[in-house]
Amino acid sequence: MHPTLTAYYFARDSGAAAVRPFPQGLKIATPYGLGVVWFCRHKGGERAASIPPTCPSGNHLVMEVIFPDCWDGQNLDSVDHRSHMAYGRSIGGCPASHPVQVPQLKLALDYPVDGIKKAVFSSGGPETAHADFFNTWDQAALQRLVQACINVNGHCGTGGP
Repeated sequence: MHPTLTAYYFARDSGAAAVRPFPQGLKIATPYGLGVVWFCRHKGGERAASIPPTCPSGNHLVMEVIFPDCWDGQNLDSVDHRSHMAYGRSIGGCPASHPVQVPQLKLALDYPVDGIKKAVFSSGGPETAHADFFNTWDQAALQRLVQACINVNGHCGTGGP
């Protein structure tokens, strides 16, 4: 069986009305291990962990990767694919060095397996888990979704507004 991937776009600060769409061509690579959470999805709740837990039978192993949501406002990429982006603070918003808040992207990979004892990626062990993003959205559609869903703290689902 293959994992399922779900992508969520949202504002870290639910009161933020100034989230700007990703600029066309923006590239983001999450830092190894930062913003990565593993847990077992099961009836009755979730358990968070920094490394993959061994899930009881009937559970799914889930890895979530949360991307930085503050952009420097100038560079679509950087040599390390990271330094032009930063994680915002829950209070105080984006740092002065990265003043432009963009949608926060969260990827959830749901692995329909249980009893896994070791996770290995092409980059190494679970501590190297990360994800990459390259913005190729239709900019008009992205602008409409950011304004109609994210900036009004709406829940648009898969169909949009």
